[in-house]
Amino acid sequence: MTAAVVAIVVGSMAVGCGSSSGTRAAATTGAPTVASTSSAPWNRARAEAEVRAAYQNFRVKLRELTFHPDPRSTALGEVWAGSLEAAVRSKQRDNVSRGLSGRAGVATRWRVQRLVLVSNRRAHVIDCQVNADVVLKHGTVVDASTNTYETDLEFARGTDGRWRLINAEPISKTKGVAGCALSD
Repeated sequence: MTAAVVAIVVGSMAVGCGSSSGTRAAATTGAPTVASTSSAPWNRARAEAEVRAAYQNFRVKLRELTFHPDPRSTALGEVWAGSLEAAVRSKQRDNVSRGLSGRAGVATRWRVQRLVLVSNRRAHVIDCQVNADVVLKHGTVVDASTNTYETDLEFARGTDGRWRLINAEPISKTKGVAGCALSD
């Protein structure tokens, strides 16, 4: 997503998801916790598939909220957790009040470059996104630029077993289709 479209969903947080200060999102009720109380073995392949599914769900919900901002959306608690969820919800309220939304761009795409399972409760997805989505204010185009972003998305498994995004740290941003998008 372009910086402006990302800003529509989450505000001034770097590349759409993380805190600009680099601090990690705190867990809330039902949200991910990182300490595992179980010593039972875990299935790495299954955990990896679950994280990939959570990543895809994140991307779908992010686009839905970009095109139709809704601070009351149940998707927020399904995809984001902790202070990151609160920040996204707050930005959604702001977008509604300012009349901001997005429209799909033809060249917009994303992919997982690398997935690293830290444990059975924590994972990182290195994401490459080419964003050509358009930002609208009351239906008028205010940004139609194309950018490439590389981001470290941190997911944690909640006490309910679901993986949620708890932080994102920008790795790079390049104008146009460039950088990680050229390494396909």
